[in-house]
Amino acid sequence: MNRIYNVIWSKTKKCYVVVSEIVKSGGGKVKSLHTGKTHARMGAVMAVAALLAGVNITSVNAAAIIIDDVNNSGYATGQTGGTSWSYLYNYGNPGNKKALDRSASTGYYSKNPLTGVAIGHNTKIQETQDNTYYSGVAIGDYAQATGGLAFALGNYAQSTKPSAMALGTASLSSGFNSLAMMRQSAATGNFSTAIGTTSWAKGTGSFAMGYSAQAYGDQSIAIGAAEPITVAGSGTEPSASYNGDTNTVTNGARSLAFGTKARTSAAAIDSMAFGSNSITDGANAVAVGNSANAAATDAFAFGNTAQATGANAIAMGRTAQAKELNAIALGGQAKALEANALAIGGTAEASKAGTMAIGTAAKASSNNATAIGNGAEVTGENSMALGSGAKISSNNSIALGAGTEFNDPLVNTYAAFTNEINPAEAGVVAVGNTSTPRRIVNVAGGQNDNDAATIKQLRYVNNNLAMT
Repeated sequence: MNRIYNVIWSKTKKCYVVVSEIVKSGGGKVKSLHTGKTHARMGAVMAVAALLAGVNITSVNAAAIIIDDVNNSGYATGQTGGTSWSYLYNYGNPGNKKALDRSASTGYYSKNPLTGVAIGHNTKIQETQDNTYYSGVAIGDYAQATGGLAFALGNYAQSTKPSAMALGTASLSSGFNSLAMMRQSAATGNFSTAIGTTSWAKGTGSFAMGYSAQAYGDQSIAIGAAEPITVAGSGTEPSASYNGDTNTVTNGARSLAFGTKARTSAAAIDSMAFGSNSITDGANAVAVGNSANAAATDAFAFGNTAQATGANAIAMGRTAQAKELNAIALGGQAKALEANALAIGGTAEASKAGTMAIGTAAKASSNNATAIGNGAEVTGENSMALGSGAKISSNNSIALGAGTEFNDPLVNTYAAFTNEINPAEAGVVAVGNTSTPRRIVNVAGGQNDNDAATIKQLRYVNNNLAMT
């Protein structure tokens, strides 16, 4: 079979076509492209390359190059007249100051494009908004560049909006100035970017990068790859299936998710999730760490499996939990479980509203309780334990010093000598325990009836009694 091909002017299509040299030129100017064993499609590609490189094939004003090999297995279609075009708009980027709009009187960008290029079987470059415009570039079988100045590269690739770019098999770029790269990626939001197989950038100005990454929220960013699902393929090679369970997803506007299965909810605007399985579910929330969860407005979770589920809550440390409004948990496995609770230290736990536990394994488990010191424990309401191992179980009471304990039930008692009632609800102050009592030193002498008396004062009384 003859392997020599020419470019001729087609009276029927009113543009150039690549044909065998035995076809008559019909009066148009003929140029030989290639000889030898190369297929017609290679000759077609070279013709387009010559056009893009500025080679003057002819002076006829055709708006598209039609390329058709001898067995009709691939072709390109385009406009046949040169009176309409898509305008190049100048965005005024200071890093790229060349004039890109038609107001320029001279220079490379002073003219708007009149031509479109299509290579492949059933390609399409006719613009959707105005079928008299052909300014796109579509390369690949069934590729479509139907937006003004759009670009589609790959079989079944589609770029359907102005300045959209789709690169990869079955990629879709349907947002204005959007970019989709890799197989079956989708950039459907205006100014969006999707990079990665089956990635999806849906929100305006969104960015999705990684296998199956999804950026739904406006101006959101999703970076991370899902765990691939391997299925049986052809022959001995495995294939992969779409995995929507472990992909990275940003639903909140202006949110950021980074890591496999990192996610931001629709309510999590301006939030950030960093780490595999990290989640934000409130505005301005931040979750950093594997499986970290910031699930409320302004919540902050930092550390693997840290959980900040209350508004304004802070959880820092592995498995730290700050569950309610204004709760703060700092330290590995620290827990602040109710509103305004504070737990600082490894395994410290403040489990009631307004409680405070500071120190390793410190525990404050009643309302408004305070435990300060390693192993300090308070189970009485409004009570305090201060010191390593200090423990108090009575309400409104205080345990001072390391090892101080008072766990006896309080009842109303009567004072010696005066017989005054000591109400149980008043609580006690403990400075030691039954096996290890502790002195209170450097105490000033009492003045009022309810002040403590010192040994000095008692000696004075004793001496005066002895003299009488």
